[in-house]
Order: sequence, then structure tokens, then C-alpha cells
Amino acid sequence: MLAFRAVGLAAAVCAQGGLVPSGGMVPGGGGGGGGGRRFGGYVHVSEPPVGFFIAGSSLLRMNGVYGPRLPAHAVAEQWPELAVGVRHGAYRGESGWWLVHLQGEEREEWVLIDEAARDRFAHEGGTLVPGSGTRWAHVSREPRRGRPPEDAAPGAAPSGGGESSSRQLRAASPSDRERELPWQVIGIRDVHLLEQARPRMPRGCAPRPNGGTPPSSSLPA
Repeated sequence: MLAFRAVGLAAAVCAQGGLVPSGGMVPGGGGGGGGGRRFGGYVHVSEPPVGFFIAGSSLLRMNGVYGPRLPAHAVAEQWPELAVGVRHGAYRGESGWWLVHLQGEEREEWVLIDEAARDRFAHEGGTLVPGSGTRWAHVSREPRRGRPPEDAAPGAAPSGGGESSSRQLRAASPSDRERELPWQVIGIRDVHLLEQARPRMPRGCAPRPNGGTPPSSSLPA
């Protein structure tokens, strides 16, 4: 029920031009309450969203609202070790997960980091709004150090440790791993909409039934 309510809100706000579906494109001309004409077609987003909504994963704590966007200097105040590579920004989720755009030595990437400071999923970083579903890949990396203590979930492995947890992550079956992917990733362009979305999109939205790919009608157009 939570998932359907969240999708309904996302679709309604997207129609007003306040949300950006996966891929970083929005209808061109009009929208957003400005009263202008709608010229049709699509335009690319030119600035990072102020926040994100993620849903559809069987990892319930990963679902929810992320934001507002933190530039690198603001991230440094909370997580200095992470701030070094931040480019477009970092978004803290309600349950201690982070969605971060990073500049590495060889490429840019989007990364979803869990409460144990582990990079869980990665997505190529050449877009201001990452895609969804299988465009994300599972990753197994050493935990990042210096995670803010308030982000840790009860029982989460401390930063820099937890070898047994890494083995458990790799042991999941292919179907389970697919269900863990973020099947809805939506950029929120307006800070007021971000705040409105927060209480109505509680974390822990239900995963996709039977692990199947969500129908196109469930995503904002």
C-alpha cells in the first residue's frame, strides 16, 4: 500500500514539472505552475536535483526520500572521508543510506552507500539523474571510514570491518540480487516538494511483487 501511495504522489508532482524521472529529462515548455504554454518534447536537466525518491527495492531501508543535496564542502562537515570525491553532490536518506555522485580517478559514478558505510550499488555517472533497475550494479568494496555515527543502523558493522557481512552480500541468489535494485529513482527539483514528499513517502516502501520488472504505467511519464 505504501508503494502505491508513493507512486501516486510521484506521478502527480511529476505532471507539475517538479520531479525528474530516471534519465534526467523532463517535458519541455510550461508546467511547474508557471502558466506557460506546453510546447511538447523533452529537455535535459541542467542542474542537480535538490533531492531524490527511491523505491521498489527489497532492501526496505534503502527506499525513501534523499536530500536535500549537500555540496562537497557541506559533506565534509559530516563525513570528511567521503567529501573528497563528491562532485555533483551527496544526498542523505532517512535511514542512514547515502546517494552520492563521485569523481574517481578514471570515471564518474553514482553510488548508494548503506548504514555500514559499504558501497552497495553503482551507476555510471554521466547524468544528473541516474537510471533505475538493472542500470545499477551490485558492488563489493571495503567499507568507507568515518561514517557519521547517527547514520549507523542497530547491529550494522562498524566502518572498516565486517568481513562476514561482505560474504553474506555476495551469497544472495541472482533473483534476490535483482530484487534489491532501486527500481524507481526520481529526482526532485523543488525544495518545497522535497519537504512535502518526506512525510508522505515513508521509508520501507514495499518491494515489487514477485521481483518482476515494474510495469511502465507505475512510473511517472
